[in-house]
Amino acid sequence: MATSDGKNIIFNEEPVQEHSPDTSTADAKAPANVSISSSVEIIGIDLRSEIVTINNTGSEPVDLSGWELVSQKGDQAFNFPAGTVITPGETLKVKSGPDAQAGTNSLVWTNKNIWNNQGDPGALYDLNGNTISEFPR
Repeated sequence: MATSDGKNIIFNEEPVQEHSPDTSTADAKAPANVSISSSVEIIGIDLRSEIVTINNTGSEPVDLSGWELVSQKGDQAFNFPAGTVITPGETLKVKSGPDAQAGTNSLVWTNKNIWNNQGDPGALYDLNGNTISEFPR
């Protein structure tokens, strides 16, 4: 797991054991022990607080490196930094707005407001541009 304040990346103390990927498969971009399944979902978007909550409902860690979180109304995109892994049952928050601060299990998108308070659906896309989750559903 990694957190970022937009300038620095801080990694957790529990490293994910990595194995060399089999480059003959289409999934070679992800470490062999990290799932690229759709067990990750957006479980909430607090439009006023500018916080998106994402959860891994599966039984395997998922590497979010290079995935995109998109504010569909304004078409702004957040790209998850390399090394962002969400473990089973873990919740990850992506924060924006002037009060956004990185912390444990949270990343900062920007200090600008992103989400339209009148309603703004969000979507999560994997490395291949596949829609993994949308909120509201």
